[in-house]
Parts: sequence; structure tokens; C-alpha cells
Amino acid sequence: MHLGPGHISLEEIVENHTTTYSKVFNGQGTAHFIWDGTYLYIQKSSANHKIQRQTYSMQKNRNLLKFMSICTTDGYTIAIIGPYPGDCMHNDANLTKDILDIEEELLELLKSDPKILIKFCLDRGFRDVKELLEYLKIEYDMPAFKPKGVKQLTTEQGNESRLTTKERGAVERYHGSFKKIWPFFQDTIDFSFIPIVGPCLRIVTAVLNAYRRPPVEYSAQEEQEALSMLAKCEETVNKLAEKVFCDKSKFGPKNRKNWSAMEDVPLDDGFPALDLMDIRKLTCGPYQIQKAKDYCREHLDANGDFHFQVCTIEAGLLRCQIQSRHKNSEKYKVAVQYNDNAVVDYCCSCTAGLRKVGCCSHVTAVVWYLGYARHNPKELESLKPKGLTKRIDKCLRVIKKQ
Repeated sequence: MHLGPGHISLEEIVENHTTTYSKVFNGQGTAHFIWDGTYLYIQKSSANHKIQRQTYSMQKNRNLLKFMSICTTDGYTIAIIGPYPGDCMHNDANLTKDILDIEEELLELLKSDPKILIKFCLDRGFRDVKELLEYLKIEYDMPAFKPKGVKQLTTEQGNESRLTTKERGAVERYHGSFKKIWPFFQDTIDFSFIPIVGPCLRIVTAVLNAYRRPPVEYSAQEEQEALSMLAKCEETVNKLAEKVFCDKSKFGPKNRKNWSAMEDVPLDDGFPALDLMDIRKLTCGPYQIQKAKDYCREHLDANGDFHFQVCTIEAGLLRCQIQSRHKNSEKYKVAVQYNDNAVVDYCCSCTAGLRKVGCCSHVTAVVWYLGYARHNPKELESLKPKGLTKRIDKCLRVIKKQ
């Protein structure tokens, strides 16, 4: 038996299924449970109207079934509970309330050893279950929310949120692994399979637990990296943002005379040449690096130039604007400070742009291009539009001229 709350103890979770990151962030003797909902697409039901209504998701505009995954920080799955209808009444918070109310085996596991601290790792979709967790005396980590009318998280909020998302990556990898290995779960599932899709998913998950290595694997340097991330949490103010985003500052947006526009910089401009490991240390993970290439591809003009501005009164300071991938009307202001050897500081006007624990994808795009891509011809070549993308870009330029 390799699945279900009854097949494992809290002591085993702490000793065998807790990453170094989790131990550094939360201390020894803490059993961390990562909760996350996932979904499987199903065919539309034309005969059963009730099932059609219950499985239709207004968010995805498709019929689907939901499951709740409970994993450890190394990606080992404790339980996969479901299926549940895909309508708005069965969101992550409501599913969690239902599970904590009826899943007696899970509650027994959580209460089995009072010496071990229980902590849930959640995303913002679980915000309505916080009162229940406090009533049950269960600690939890959750990314911070922006107050109404505020555009950015504070540096402190951004730092704490990054520690939480760093641990939550394990459950995302689990969801990706079973859908990639078994395409049946990635494609639209025939309506006739609905009665057995739950048992099938549990069998697959048990196989992953039994025969595959945990999805989260790090090098021997992970403890040092975790300690470095924890140390950066003590930085509660982004000084570069105060310097370049303040209108009264001589480096601020209104003082354009102190900035010089440049299409590209020579390779000997002083910006350090970096490898991917250097950039990963800066981002504290691979996700931002994966997105950097897409942001760079859009930021380059028709001639392949990367537009930005260099400060004329202080060496080693540049800024640029990166287009949001969600809104046409939104452009994020990015500033990077550097010396001959490393990137010293950075900031961005996006939601998480003030954090010091890792950097956002917009900052990564600038650092990746100037520090890595322009030194590697293959990377520059990969940024050029090809095939369908090239034809679409050409059509958009024609439309823009008209």
C-alpha cells in the first residue's frame, strides 16, 4: 500500500519526506502537508443535464472533475481525494472544509503524534479555510494578499510569499508528472470513464510513490541555498526601488535627463557575463528563467535590439519597461544595479517586484539577456520568430502601420 493517510506516519514524513528547504524554513520536527486542487477534463454530457451543470467550470469554460492532492515537500503523495464536481461551489477552500470534516483517517494522522508540529502549505485559493485551521490549531503558510488599492506587495510580504511558493513546487510537479506519463489524464476523458477515473488516478499515484524518485531533487548545495534565502528575508526594504521609483529622486521617472536610451550595449560595457547557475541563484528556482526567454522575445524589436536606458550619473545602473503577458495596457518598470562581477540589486513595479528573496520574471528577462543570451549566439538565434510566430508578428506589424 503506497497511498492514503493510513500507510504512513508523521515520523516517516519528517524523516524521509521533508526537504532541506522545509527543514531550514520551518525548523526540525515539522510535518509539512502541501494541499492543491487539480482537475481532469471530461466530455460534455448532453443526456444528463444535472451532471452537465455540476461539472461545468465557469473559470475554465469546460466540463471537468476536481481532485484534492495532499503531498509532502519532496513530492510524495499522501492522498488524492475525489472526484468532485467542477462547479464554483466546489472550490479549494470548500473541498478542504469537506475533507477535514469527513476524512477520519486523515484527522487521525494529523493528531497521531503531539510532539510533531503540523503545518499546511496552501495557495491563495484556500483563504476561506483559515478560520477552520486556526480552530483546529493547525499552522499554515500562504502567500500574502495585496490590500485593496495597493499595487504591490511589500518587500517583507514578497519574501515570505516566495518561501511558500518555493515549497509548493512539489505538488505542481506531481500534477505534471502523472499527466505527462499517462496522457489519458491530460486528454478529455470520455463520459463513460467517470465512474472509474478516481480509482485509476489513485492507482497511478500509488505507482508513482512506489517506483519513482520523488519529483523534488536538489544538489548538495540546497542547504546553503535555503540558508541564503532565509537570510535575505531579513531585508525588509528594497532600497533600489526607493531610489528609481520615487518621483523626487534624481534617479526617478521624471528626471529623464539622467538616463540615456540605448538599443544595446557592447559586450565590454561592464554588465557581468553569467551562466545559468548564477541566474538560478538570483531567481531561487528555474521557473523565472523559463519565462525570461518569452519576455525577451517580445521585448526585442524588428532589428533584434533590446531597448533599455542607462543611468548617466551613476555607473552600473540601467532600467527598462517589460510588457505584461496578461494585459496590453500594463508595462512593468525594471531596474537593475550591477558591477563587473555580479548583479548587486534589482526591483520591478509588478506585484512581487520588491522582494529580495529571488526576483520576478521581468527582472530575470533583463539579467538573462544581458548576462547570458547575448554572449551565446544559439540563445540569440532562438529568440528570433520562426514559422507561425513569424507570420503572426509580420501581420501585426502591418496592422499597426495601417
